[in-house]
Amino acid sequence: MRPLSLISLLMFGCLSLNLQAAPLQVAASTWPPYVDESAARRGAAVVIVEQALKRAGFDVNMVVDIWPRSLEGTRSGVYDVIAAAWYSEARNKELAFSRPFLKNHLKFVVLKGRGLKYESTQDLEGKMIGTIRDYAYGEPFDSARLAIRVPANHVIQNLRRLVLGQIDMVLADEQEIRYTIRTFMADQTSSLELLPTSISSNGLHIAVSRATPGYEHILQRFDDAIDSMREDGSLQRIIDEYEISSVCC
Repeated sequence: MRPLSLISLLMFGCLSLNLQAAPLQVAASTWPPYVDESAARRGAAVVIVEQALKRAGFDVNMVVDIWPRSLEGTRSGVYDVIAAAWYSEARNKELAFSRPFLKNHLKFVVLKGRGLKYESTQDLEGKMIGTIRDYAYGEPFDSARLAIRVPANHVIQNLRRLVLGQIDMVLADEQEIRYTIRTFMADQTSSLELLPTSISSNGLHIAVSRATPGYEHILQRFDDAIDSMREDGSLQRIIDEYEISSVCC
């Protein structure tokens, strides 16, 4: 029995080493300026997550995919981690979340001169609002039952619908809105208005499939690495590089 036990122990040890050596499969969906394949370093969230996971001792294979496939792929185990996700109770059943490493301020864009405003969800009643499929907007938007949601895969699709008069408002992260207008719709700057009041602020997390072995360990190591990056200033340097005023305290 002893030789068999020794062989089993050695096999288990080799398996453990292989598991540790296997890179984490990390999914990120296109979301400039946070995830942007056209940028030199693929966006602020990609840089932060890659640096934090590597600092935590993990090898990383980052794959950029559309959001529905990133979400479903992580739920089903194709990917181990989503690089940038908002928390929701529904998602928390299958995914476990880190502490937030950035904060997203959700605001509305409207056409100038139409007299539209946002101060409470009552202002959204009967309005056609461009949203993104499968986004976890949270409260109070989720409770705005009389708002008409018009989903798309990317915010630029909704901004173009807005310019064409097909919808009344677009809801998205403030930094994403500013980047998209500046980069792709500069000729429309004078016709678009970013309303000043945020409907909510969502923490930005990594999310790990609960089916991934050692998911709690991954999250703890990531959170510790983010704390270290915050302390040594490297997190703030990335935020400054991408000109995003959304650092999470």
